[in-house]
Amino acid sequence: KGLMELSRLYPWFPRLLVEATKTRLKGLATVNTGISRLSNVEATKIGQSLSLSLKARKTAESGLDQWRLNYPALVEFWERHQFAESLFLIVAKHVLRKAIWGLQWRVAIGAVLSFIDILTDIFMITIYIKEGSMQLAYMNISMISLNLLLQASLVAFQNWKKKKLIPKELFAVFTGMKPAIDAHRVASGTEREPHQRLDPLAELTATKLAEMVAEAIPAAILQSYAYLNDGSGGPAAVASILISSCATAYMSSIISFDFDCDPENRSSYSAFYGYVPDSSQSRSLTFGAMMLYSVCTNLCRVIGSALLFTFSWWLFLGYLLADMFAFFLYKVAMRDLTHWSPVEGGWNVATTFFARFGAKLISDYTGIAQLRHPHELGPIYWLTTVIFTQVFVWIAFGTVTMGLGVKTSFDNTAMMSIIACVNVLFFLGAGTFYFSIKKEYRNTFSSTERGVDFSRKIFLEGGKNHERKMKIFEINRAHWNDLRRPVSRFVRTNWDKWKDAKVEWLTDDLILSLPAEFIPIADRSIVRSNTEKRIRRRRSSMGKIVGLEVWNRRESNFLLGGSFTLGSPNPGGGRVDVANGGGGSGSGSGSGIGIILLQFLHRIRSFACRSCSPFPFLAL
Repeated sequence: KGLMELSRLYPWFPRLLVEATKTRLKGLATVNTGISRLSNVEATKIGQSLSLSLKARKTAESGLDQWRLNYPALVEFWERHQFAESLFLIVAKHVLRKAIWGLQWRVAIGAVLSFIDILTDIFMITIYIKEGSMQLAYMNISMISLNLLLQASLVAFQNWKKKKLIPKELFAVFTGMKPAIDAHRVASGTEREPHQRLDPLAELTATKLAEMVAEAIPAAILQSYAYLNDGSGGPAAVASILISSCATAYMSSIISFDFDCDPENRSSYSAFYGYVPDSSQSRSLTFGAMMLYSVCTNLCRVIGSALLFTFSWWLFLGYLLADMFAFFLYKVAMRDLTHWSPVEGGWNVATTFFARFGAKLISDYTGIAQLRHPHELGPIYWLTTVIFTQVFVWIAFGTVTMGLGVKTSFDNTAMMSIIACVNVLFFLGAGTFYFSIKKEYRNTFSSTERGVDFSRKIFLEGGKNHERKMKIFEINRAHWNDLRRPVSRFVRTNWDKWKDAKVEWLTDDLILSLPAEFIPIADRSIVRSNTEKRIRRRRSSMGKIVGLEVWNRRESNFLLGGSFTLGSPNPGGGRVDVANGGGGSGSGSGSGIGIILLQFLHRIRSFACRSCSPFPFLAL
C-alpha cells in the first residue's frame, strides 16, 4: 500500500526501484534533475548506477551513501522520507548478496595480497635456508608465527561464547584464508552474531592491523636489511619487499577510506569525516593517490630502518625509542596525553601507552590518514611525521654510508637514485590526494586541534542533536572534566523527556556510563538494577573460566548506595563503570587503533583484576 502511494506521488519511483534491484554493471549516469521533474528514463539511469556504487565500496551502507550523494533527486527524496534509507539499504544488501562482482573483487584484492605476502615470505625463508642464513630464516618464521598467533587469539576472543566455531575459524587462519572470509562477511552485510564480541568490520580491521604490525612491516625491514647487507635473497627479496609494501598500503588505505565513507561517521562527525569525494571517479582517484603515497611512505621507512640495521640493531632501536619518546613528550606538552577511551586507573595507563605507541608506529610505516585524527596523532603531528619520513631515509643513508662508512650491496649512486624516485612518487601521490579531496576538509590534515578539543566539540557543537551530545560519555572524563556542570545540567534537564519519548539511543550501556549524580535520584535504581545484572554476568563468566565465584567488593558497595570507578573508589559521587562491552561502539568519536583496542579491553576487563593506582598525572 505504501509503495502504491509513492508510485502515485512519484510516477518514476517503480522504475527506479526495479532497476536498483538488478546486479548489472552500468556506467555512472549524470542526472541533475530534481525530484519533481524526474522522468522514467532518468530514474532508470539512476537505478542502474546503484550496482556500480556498491561495487566501488566495501559495505552496503557506504555504497548506498555514495549513490545518494551523486544525484540531487535522491538527496531530496531522502530528506522528504525518513524510510528511504532503510528501504534502499535492504535493496543494497540484496544486490551485494546476489551479485558475484560484489564479493569477487573485494575478496580477491584483500585475500590475494595477504596470501601472496605470506607466500613470498615463505619463499624467502626457503632461500635463506639454502644460503645458510638460518638466523634470517628463523626470524621470518617467528614473524609469520606471531601474525598467525595474533589472528588465532582474535578468533578465540571473538567466538569464546560459542567454542564449537573456534576450530573452523582457526582452520581459516592457518590456511591464510582469514582475510578473505572477513572481507566476505563485511561485503555481504553480515550482522554481528549474539556470541561475537566485535562486529565484522572491527574484526576485519583488527586482522589487518595484526598482519601489518606482526608480519608485513617487520618482514619488509628484515628482508631489506639482509639484501642491503650482503645481497641475500637477490631479486626475490626485492619482489617480496614490494609486495609487502603494497599489501601494507592497501590495508591502511582501506581502513582510512572505510572510516571516512561510513555514513554514521559523516553524520555524527561531519567536521572531520567526509574528505573523500562523492562521485565514483573522484573516489577512485583519491584512493589510488592514497595508495601511492602510502607505498612510498612505507618504502622510505623500511629502507631507512634497514640502513640503520646494517650498522647495528642498537642504532635502529635507539632511533625508534628516541622518536617515540619525542612523540610522548609532544603529547605531554600539548596536555593531550590521556587516550580518549572511557576507562580509568590502570586500564587507562595501559590503553594510553599501547594505543599511542601502536598509532605512532603504524602511522610512521604507512602514513595512514585515519591516524591524523585529533584523538590519535593529531593533524599537524601526523603531517610532520609523513613529510619527515621522506627526509628520514636520506638522514639514515648519509649517516650509515657516509658518516659511519658502512658499505652495502648497493652502489651509493644507485641507492640515491632509488630514494629520489620514491620521493618524487610520494609527492606526486600526496599532491594528487590533497587536490582530489574536498576543499573544506584540507585543514583536517594540518590543524593543531588536540584530542581534548575534539572531545569537547562533541558536546558543545551538538546543537539540538541530543544523541550526538550524549556521545561525550564515550570519551574519557579527563577530556571534558571542565564541562562537568553543563553536561550534568543537560542530562538532568532532558532526562524525563527522554524517558517519556523512549528514545532508542538511551540504552543500558549509555545509562551505565553516566556518573551516578547526573541521574535524578528517583531513577538511580535503574542504574543499580542494570549494574546488578552486569555483575551477575561477570560472576557467571568468571566462574566458567576459572571455576570460581568472584565478587567485587567495590561493586557490591555501589549497589548498597556507594559509587565506584574502573580504577578506584570515588567518594565524590564518581562514575558508574562503562558496561561490559559498552563505551565506544566503533563510531567516529575515536579512530582505528583506539576503537579496536577499546573494544578488546572492554571485553576482557570483566575477567581481569582492576588496578587500584589511578596515575593522576596522565590527566593532562
